Formats: sequence, structure tokens, C-alpha cells
Amino acid sequence: METVVATEIPSSPPLVPSPAEGRQYLTPEEIAAAYEVSLSTVNRWLVVGVTAWDESGQKRRLLLRGRKIGGRWKVAPAELAEFLRQSNHAQMSQQQPETESDRKQRVEACLKKLADLDLL
Repeated sequence: METVVATEIPSSPPLVPSPAEGRQYLTPEEIAAAYEVSLSTVNRWLVVGVTAWDESGQKRRLLLRGRKIGGRWKVAPAELAEFLRQSNHAQMSQQQPETESDRKQRVEACLKKLADLDLL
């Protein structure tokens, strides 16, 4: 599974569907246009989500919640607002990227555990 790190998720006023059309949802195309991101980015938010860190430093996956109706994604404005709120909060509390020496120590510890279990 692809890991996507929460970086530049835009924040702006809530996007609301046109009441004249009688809809209560947004399409990925509308979200992409309103927030100036690509359609593939919005689809990735729906399917894969983004990886973010919470206040305790734990990684977690944030998904834009939507529904598929007739094979097409539909997103409630409240779900979009919640996704943007959570992802922007996660950006502010995001940990610093792992250093090369930290990564090496983590990998060595994992390899030692595997060797102890005779899996290597």
C-alpha cells in the first residue's frame, strides 16, 4: 500500500453544493477544482487517505469519507470539512521526519528480532 504523508492539504471556507440543483453531496471534480488539487489527489484521499501523526506521535491514516453511488464518489460537505480539519491539525502536530541514523537503528532492531525468532 502506498504511504502518503499529510503535507499540503488546503484549508479554505466550506464547500457547499448548489441548493438549486437539489444535491446534498460534492463530487471529487468539484472538490479538486475548489481546493486547486488534482482529481487523482482527491481520489487518493478517498481510497488510500493520508498518513498523519496524532498528538502522541502515533501514525494514523486519515481518509476522506465518501460514498460510491452509481460507481461515482459522492462526498458530504460535513465529511470534507472534518477531513480538512483533522488533516490540517495533524500537519501542525506532525513529527519531524526520521533521520537516517534513527532509521538504521530501527532496521537493526527489527533484524535482530527476526534473527532471534530464527526467521532470517
